[in-house]
Amino acid sequence: MTAVVSLRLLRLFGAVALGLAMTAGCDWWLRITEVSGTVLVDGKPAEGVQLVFQPVAKNRPRAFAQTGKDGTYRLGRQGPGDKSGAASGEYRVQVLSDSESPNPIAIPAEYNVKTTLEFKVIPGKKNVFDIDVKTRTN
Repeated sequence: MTAVVSLRLLRLFGAVALGLAMTAGCDWWLRITEVSGTVLVDGKPAEGVQLVFQPVAKNRPRAFAQTGKDGTYRLGRQGPGDKSGAASGEYRVQVLSDSESPNPIAIPAEYNVKTTLEFKVIPGKKNVFDIDVKTRTN
């Protein structure tokens, strides 16, 4: 009898602890915000460029986009619920060339593997992040 009661209490405490953990830092899905912008390479719209918004906080999902003909993008994300937008928070952003493109764009390392791009997604704000990649030094 005591083993059954102890097991029930253990399950109850486990469920409460899980619930507290979820409300403490995993409520990002409540603050999904649209994110869009334009990517230019040397001042010209970049078609087919891929963007990865890597969250600084480890409990947030990554968000992805690919630019259209006019260089514009709109983020989607990995995770439950609506796949449009990004969770609120800070992101490091990688700009990647489409390796399957017939004319891939050479993106400098400071925009991808050694990215220096950082953006903060803020709920309730217009989150438009334009990126101008410089491949040439003048």
